[in-house]
Amino acid sequence: MLIPSCSCPSQIASSAKNLSTADVDVKAVIIMPVTAPKSKKDAVLEYGAEVVDCENHERAAVCEREMQKARGAGKEVVYFPSYDHVDVIEGHGSIMLEVEDQAKKIWGEQGRPDVVVCPIGGGGLISGVSLAAKGIYGEERVAVVGVEPEGE
Repeated sequence: MLIPSCSCPSQIASSAKNLSTADVDVKAVIIMPVTAPKSKKDAVLEYGAEVVDCENHERAAVCEREMQKARGAGKEVVYFPSYDHVDVIEGHGSIMLEVEDQAKKIWGEQGRPDVVVCPIGGGGLISGVSLAAKGIYGEERVAVVGVEPEGE
């Protein structure tokens, strides 16, 4: 099985490794932009996944090529879309349910955060968190602020 993806690369690589058995080898092939941090690529490689580098603008074509290559070799392919897919955004939005639960534990039933600080990669996580925050808190505005680490 081949699992090409650009999103959550180490989680997908870890899942592929954990799904493998003596009878079934689940192989993750992660399509990553050449600009991805080395630490991210190293984490994927540690789980035994293959990394295929590409330019950002070539991501879709490279994913398609890798899937065709795997299918041509008789492998079953499961594609996990990256950050720009509605299923991924909705899935990331579920994180806000945990934020809401934690806020109630800290501040009581009417508690809510004023600000949620969210990492930005491709944009799927912050999109989901922002949409869910609006859905949960409505007109009680909660600021969602995107952040990125400095360096690797």
